[in-house]
Amino acid sequence: MADIYENIVIGNFLFMLGHAVGNIPKNGKPSVLSVNLLQQTPMDKTLGDVLMESSHFVRLIEFKRTQNKSNKEESKLELITGVLQEEGNKHLLEVSRKIHWYIEAELKENAFKSWSVPYLDFLKPNNHNFNIDQFIKSIVEEMTTARLSKNERNLFKEYIVKISNLQVSSGSSSGGLALWMDETGGLNYLPVSDIRHLSYTIENILEKEAELSVHRQRLIERQLELERGPSPSSYKGRSH
Repeated sequence: MADIYENIVIGNFLFMLGHAVGNIPKNGKPSVLSVNLLQQTPMDKTLGDVLMESSHFVRLIEFKRTQNKSNKEESKLELITGVLQEEGNKHLLEVSRKIHWYIEAELKENAFKSWSVPYLDFLKPNNHNFNIDQFIKSIVEEMTTARLSKNERNLFKEYIVKISNLQVSSGSSSGGLALWMDETGGLNYLPVSDIRHLSYTIENILEKEAELSVHRQRLIERQLELERGPSPSSYKGRSH
């Protein structure tokens, strides 16, 4: 049987993820979510194939087919591990194992097989955590339950920027898109000139949405006051 290529696996992963996110109840969906395919962009070599991010959730994912014998990922792992072992970066080791993942897949005996593991651990034997379906379920669960502190969000940003700068020359990056749903259910897209700054864009969207929400609430309250008219107490003390 012919081998299965990374882009086929990634395409199906994104479809399955979209289906799973679509099944999340409306009040549980992330208000802003960005899912960017970085494969064959300037950020593919340093970051990974897919970068997912919301206000309280980040996943950087690298895909590889089992029959791909290239040592690209091994070289990349060595580089990342070396940087994270430096004295000023060791606090990012735990961050990496939380947000940076590796998925390997193959067609074997007429069946699709896959496994996922934190990127730092993909060469370790017997450390194949779970398949692609289970990985997507864990993503959706975290999307709907995770609440990050400001410090955690800053650590996630620090890791993404640190990794993306390892081999990327100045000015060599990739743009991206942030997607959010307004209160009417309409979808809105905001281009991001540099994928490394995606977190800041998402935060700005949320801040603006919060300001608009307060403004809309005040308008509603004002309209209700006008419809009710003056209260009886406002006539007390008036001369006839």
